[in-house]
Amino acid sequence: MGIGRQVGLICAKRGMSLRKLAIKAGIPYTTLYSAVKRDSDKMDLQLFARITEALDVSLVELLEVENKNTENDTRLDSIIENYNQLNEAGKDDLAKHAEHLTYIPEYTRFEDNEADSLA
Repeated sequence: MGIGRQVGLICAKRGMSLRKLAIKAGIPYTTLYSAVKRDSDKMDLQLFARITEALDVSLVELLEVENKNTENDTRLDSIIENYNQLNEAGKDDLAKHAEHLTYIPEYTRFEDNEADSLA
């Protein structure tokens, strides 16, 4: 996962849109959007400095976040990013759908002894 994606994930976790970050960093939205969507590792140093300053994170912190991500974390980050793009009705609907999935056995995790007792 590149730095561009990490910037997007940090924004999503904080409930900040890329547009708000672009304004706060004083950079064109299209430039930021493109870097995030391409998962760019190559950014102009001045641009990167503006982004890290606007997010109040250091380069080291950003790279540490990247190293901590696993496949499961990436899925959760994606869910959070999508959730933050929804309005209140969409958020309520998403919560209902997620709860519904917990009642479908093929989508739930069981401890080994729980799964054996259901069989």
